[in-house]
Amino acid sequence: MSARKQQLSPQQEHIAILAASGLTNKEIAQNLKVGPRAVETQFRRMRDKFGTSNKTETIAVIRQMVLERENKQADSMAGLAKSMPALVLAFDRKYTVVAANTEAVRLLAPARQDAEAGRNLWKQITPGVANRKRLPSLSAETSRDFAGHLVDMTTASGEHRTIAWSSSARSHPVPGWAAWAVGWDVTKLQHNTALRSLLELVSDETPDGVWILDEHMNTLYHNDAVVRILETTSTVIRESTPLDFVPAEMQQTANALLKVGGGTIQIELKTATGKTILVRKRVTFDKSRDGKLGGVLVVIQPLGR
Repeated sequence: MSARKQQLSPQQEHIAILAASGLTNKEIAQNLKVGPRAVETQFRRMRDKFGTSNKTETIAVIRQMVLERENKQADSMAGLAKSMPALVLAFDRKYTVVAANTEAVRLLAPARQDAEAGRNLWKQITPGVANRKRLPSLSAETSRDFAGHLVDMTTASGEHRTIAWSSSARSHPVPGWAAWAVGWDVTKLQHNTALRSLLELVSDETPDGVWILDEHMNTLYHNDAVVRILETTSTVIRESTPLDFVPAEMQQTANALLKVGGGTIQIELKTATGKTILVRKRVTFDKSRDGKLGGVLVVIQPLGR
């Protein structure tokens, strides 16, 4: 391909690309704002360079040149994306995943050669198309540019992650890819944001137990008072939730407090050593911008034994 490309002038290369896309001599002339005879002259010169006998053979050679160049550019982009810490996915016109970098494969294990799976994946990561039952053939023209589209996704290993997807496939098309998108795993960032927000409500000098959890009830933070009040260790706290210390008859009430909204209840807790303590438990929620739970702040105030 490179030897043939070097033989073409810039105008001949432009004509070659337009011809390979199916344009007639008249349409090529209109596109380049030249006369039809100029296009015919260039085709004659290209036939001489390629050693072809007619326009059909010449266009066949040109199409092969274009295909080789597109494959080379796509391979170059795929190689660049392979080692990126972001997730990179590319789709063909039928929505089949044709390229996925290491991070995308690790987290999502996208199904290749499966148009239906690819279509469902595209619906997930692209804003505004999730509820469409039928989608037209995918291309840079039918796709759209978007940035920072947050999607809650379940990974191939069953983990819940928040991915921020972006694409400029429409304004920056990649040869060989009908559309593409890049995703960044912002799960930890969201947790840290929720944690910072909740910690603003906590006094370092409080004698009360302060226990902060994420939306999946995983411990993000606890102070020493929690360990002392519940007579346990920090390791146990990190592997537990407040519900683990609530007697069976109070589980439903305590769970409702955690799941429905902030509030305060007076409740007996069972410590790790089997003692019963009376506490006032206050729960405050930090809501994420889409209304989903972003974090939970539990304050445990001992009232007596």
